[in-house]
Amino acid sequence: MTGQAAASALIANNQLVRLLPDHEKLFPLADFTDAATAHLKEGEGFVIPSVVSNGGPVFIFNPKKVPNPPKNAQELLAWAKANPGKFFYARPSNSGPGMSVIVGLPYILGDKDPKDPENGWDKTWAFLKELGQYIEYYPTGTLFTLREFAQEQRWMIAGIMEWDMKPRAEAIVPPESKITILENTTFSIDGHYWAIPKGVPQNEIDVILDLMKFMLQPDQQALTWKAFIGPVNKKATLDSAPPDIRDYVKEFWRPEYVEMDKKYKIVPMLEVRKLNYAFDRWDKEVGAQKIKRQ
Repeated sequence: MTGQAAASALIANNQLVRLLPDHEKLFPLADFTDAATAHLKEGEGFVIPSVVSNGGPVFIFNPKKVPNPPKNAQELLAWAKANPGKFFYARPSNSGPGMSVIVGLPYILGDKDPKDPENGWDKTWAFLKELGQYIEYYPTGTLFTLREFAQEQRWMIAGIMEWDMKPRAEAIVPPESKITILENTTFSIDGHYWAIPKGVPQNEIDVILDLMKFMLQPDQQALTWKAFIGPVNKKATLDSAPPDIRDYVKEFWRPEYVEMDKKYKIVPMLEVRKLNYAFDRWDKEVGAQKIKRQ
């Protein structure tokens, strides 16, 4: 089981067993949500989505420290400059929220081609470098940003739906934390994948495929709501989840995430090879010497 960052590297390095089209009859692909179908296409047949959400980017802030949160990209940059070291996001190749920042900014900034990090992100790369002047360091995982946010070392951090709601529900961050969604935000679909590395014996592959088939059934997919990310099977509605999960999710679900398709544009994530390019370029040009490996 893996995320988009690792999947992009594994596919680029030809390290995974191809699952589609050879095994597509095992999976209820016709019952996939629109987001799951888009997520599936990004994986080039090597990975199968297990859970999906509309992702981000959103920016989580401490209302005691940030009474007037930024509403657009220039206000975010100005706030970071006025409060050096208080804005924080993790290395994108190790973090869903970090990834959401780099793939979301081209839409927010009105870049030439949001789907082309090599030739279409001139504004984004310049913005990330300027923003980086006011960031102390980049950790190698989202959890580090949550911890420092909870300790009030950081006053604003990058987020996505999953990493916004779940940490509040589990008391990792203060429940009173809020989010700001910048002008022109387009949400990029986020999710997790199943994949099979090359070298796994065929008899074990058969068992893994059977497990994948089982875990994609509606009754199993309904259990994923507890992680605040959501099922890939459209039959696994929140109302079909067990009552304890249903009540738990409703308690912490933000109103900003209700009927999102009516409020925001929602697009597939970058295809894996372009995502891998974006990660490499960020490491070289933005993160450089400020990545801190915990």
